[in-house]
Amino acid sequence: MTNSTNPIRAFATEAIHAGEIHDALGSHVAPIYQTSTFTFRDMEALDAFHAGAPDSYMYTRSKHPGRKALAQKLATLEGFNLIR
Repeated sequence: MTNSTNPIRAFATEAIHAGEIHDALGSHVAPIYQTSTFTFRDMEALDAFHAGAPDSYMYTRSKHPGRKALAQKLATLEGFNLIR
């Protein structure tokens, strides 16, 4: 969303909303994941993770939802379209 008459507001809006995660419970802000590992509901989910599924996580040091949201927010503020 761009506001050509007020570019400062557009940047401020992006700074707040870019990279937001909309979880299944409808949280207003991205939740803090206080875990180091994630589980898989079945072998197919594990296979999807190893195949590179974009929203599957195993270990927070390599990839987790909060890091993904931060990367998207920073990329947006720097003018890049980050799709992962």
